[in-house]
Amino acid sequence: MERWIIQNLAQESHDFHLHQIHFKVLSQENFKINGTTQAPAIDGQFLDVIDLPPWDSVKNPNGPYPQVELLMDFRGVDIGDFGYHCHILNHEDLGMMGIIQVKPKP
Repeated sequence: MERWIIQNLAQESHDFHLHQIHFKVLSQENFKINGTTQAPAIDGQFLDVIDLPPWDSVKNPNGPYPQVELLMDFRGVDIGDFGYHCHILNHEDLGMMGIIQVKPKP
């Protein structure tokens, strides 16, 4: 089990997507102060993609940044490489992606 906090430090939206498992949304924070609203009724839900709205760097030059807190459960039968990326294709094409390697228990 891992608890991830994902922040958006950009002035544009990012749609975070994780392959192979669903994550539990624990919280959506600092959305209103940056001029957006939380997605309704997704706290506590299991998803594989979540929107992180843009950061207002003019009103909040030092943060707080829009962020989500997610619970990842890698204890299942899936092992190997788990891809994650921004679902906005231009962002993905520019390298906004990565791989998590999950290994079997020794």
